[in-house]
Amino acid sequence: MTNKSKVNCALTLIAAMTFVVSGIAELPPGYKGKPFQDAVYTAGPQHIPGRVECAYYDLGGEGVAYHDTDTTNHGSGELNLKPEHQRPHANPYIWGFRADEGMDISYTKDFADFNHTNFVAPVTNQLYIGWTADGEWCNYTVNVKAGAYRVIALYGNATNTIRFSINQQPATECKLPLATGSMHKWNKGEIGTITFSESGLQLLTFHYNAGNNFAYFEFEPVAKPFLMQSGSGQNAASLDTSLANARQGFATKLVRKTRIGEPAPEPPPKLFRSIKYPSPIGQLAAYVSSSPGDGRKHPAIIWIVGGFANSIGQIAWEPSSPENDQSASAFWRAGIITMYPSLRGGNENPGFIEGFYGEVDDVIAAADYLKKLDYVDPKRVYLGGHSTGGTLALLVAESTNCFRSVFSFGPVADVRVYGSRSLPFDVSDRKELDLRAPGRWLRVIRNPTYVFEGTEQRSNLEELESLSRANQNPLIHFHPVRGASHFSVLAPITRLVATNILHDNGASSNITFSELEFSEAFKQK
Repeated sequence: MTNKSKVNCALTLIAAMTFVVSGIAELPPGYKGKPFQDAVYTAGPQHIPGRVECAYYDLGGEGVAYHDTDTTNHGSGELNLKPEHQRPHANPYIWGFRADEGMDISYTKDFADFNHTNFVAPVTNQLYIGWTADGEWCNYTVNVKAGAYRVIALYGNATNTIRFSINQQPATECKLPLATGSMHKWNKGEIGTITFSESGLQLLTFHYNAGNNFAYFEFEPVAKPFLMQSGSGQNAASLDTSLANARQGFATKLVRKTRIGEPAPEPPPKLFRSIKYPSPIGQLAAYVSSSPGDGRKHPAIIWIVGGFANSIGQIAWEPSSPENDQSASAFWRAGIITMYPSLRGGNENPGFIEGFYGEVDDVIAAADYLKKLDYVDPKRVYLGGHSTGGTLALLVAESTNCFRSVFSFGPVADVRVYGSRSLPFDVSDRKELDLRAPGRWLRVIRNPTYVFEGTEQRSNLEELESLSRANQNPLIHFHPVRGASHFSVLAPITRLVATNILHDNGASSNITFSELEFSEAFKQK
């Protein structure tokens, strides 16, 4: 097996993906693997909720506990036999961990993993599986408390798709959120959701392909959202109070201060310009469509990419599968001026990632910049976003009426759903949460807003339904799209939205959608 070559830093979004697994809380009949233990690690099955260490896969060998494409442990049994890889910060147990098995295991080293800036740094001597190859897998006997869990990965390198099975039945498919650029440049981020329908010992199988190092997965319970109720309680938003007014005088307090520190890649000059736009936090990077040079003013859209890095990259122009096209390219391909703003703390921007707070101000500032371009019609500027970008789009719509219409794909009602490890503020502070909860402020939206999500597995359909139940605002339209997932909804529906934008040229927005239009859009995939 060989490592993939370095990949360029690219941003893709991560989104919540849920698939309820039916089954009983016992191991599959005939399974001969056993939970890992040795003289040092004696705890037995790993626990969910909690952390599952990748190197602690089950005992049982090739074809039972794991599948590897060859019999050599290229880390512990090969590379780490060299004296220079037996680092003084480790010991023989670490550098020779499970050396006689075919799975490839190594550990984080001073000269390989800590001689550069990581997106999220692992601990020294962190064990990981590497030298990955297509079609490999490993098993973990886990002791589970029934429920839905966010899956958070510590990994290196590419934005690959991985899969989990429970008791030998497919459970969920997850997407690594950020290409780190190296096997030994680490990132930690939410990659999806998995649901265990029963408690007890169960078999969790991790399926992966070439191109990554994997250290561990954390399984964090999904928080149930709290929504704005009708009535006049002290937490209810009145019709004349915007989220912007509610935020006045409040300063968020971050428990983690994160900057990405990676430059935004240069875009193809025929498609985009790389610019800086002024925000309250400072000058922020963005891509914006180049002028068509026809002397006309064109409709425009700001698209907020997903994930938690507040960054932009090649996803804006690189070809993608129709089943997972997060580029929003339908807009610029249709001739709509498209702006992809990065936000505070992202790329090489000033400030820190605030997790849906100061980012609202950044998007509003991006709209102000876009409207001043001489080839943009300032009365026809729209806003869209997917997953975390969709959530932010709703918060922006609740804070300003500067967009003609807003299109939110796969948002959540309450950002606690993303898990505390993805949020840089104190999630026990009710005020911090209230000012980031789209479900509390639906009544104050003043422009047509459209919320989309697929109805199939691995989607945020429950969140869309929660928002829809809480909504009393006739300007907000909720569209569960049949036959689509959280990702496959994007390509056909953004094309449909782009078509509607081109025809939306009256004094006020006149966009509508129908089930028939959705069906026809999917026929064009």
